[in-house]
Amino acid sequence: MRRLLVVLLLAVALVPVAGGTAWACTCDGYGDGSERAQYRGLARDARLIYTGQVTVRRDPPQAPSTAPAPAADSRYSIRVEERLKRSVPDSREISSTGSSCGVALEEGRRALVVELRGDGRVGVCDGTTQHDVDARAAIVRDELASLPRTGAPPPGIHAFAFVLVGLALAGWTARRFGT
Repeated sequence: MRRLLVVLLLAVALVPVAGGTAWACTCDGYGDGSERAQYRGLARDARLIYTGQVTVRRDPPQAPSTAPAPAADSRYSIRVEERLKRSVPDSREISSTGSSCGVALEEGRRALVVELRGDGRVGVCDGTTQHDVDARAAIVRDELASLPRTGAPPPGIHAFAFVLVGLALAGWTARRFGT
């Protein structure tokens, strides 16, 4: 009984020393959770996707180690190389939260940037990464090529419109000239 009491007291005494603030990020996955399924889903859902070179990284001042995860954002300047989804200027400013869901990009390296909302905010769950940029960009390219173009008329609409205009013109001519 005495040993059990000593062990419990030691365990309780060590909690403040061993304990710290733990932060974790959980992302909702796409499909089967594979990398291919994730980037296919992101290709459909994201507002902007592009590759580029990280030219500038600006980090917020460091908080004390006892403070909770910083709310300040790291900011990055990206020189855009390839526009995979929608038009993006040649240079783009993005930011990532300092929490565990934020992504840390290294200056001077290429990145695949995925902006879900198109507002310049990126994170781990968004798919923004500097790992296997070309392979992941290829997955996005393939998925985008398989999707119907937004804003494009459905196949055959031009022929349908041409026939409709022809019929209307024939009806007008018959009424006008009584033939």
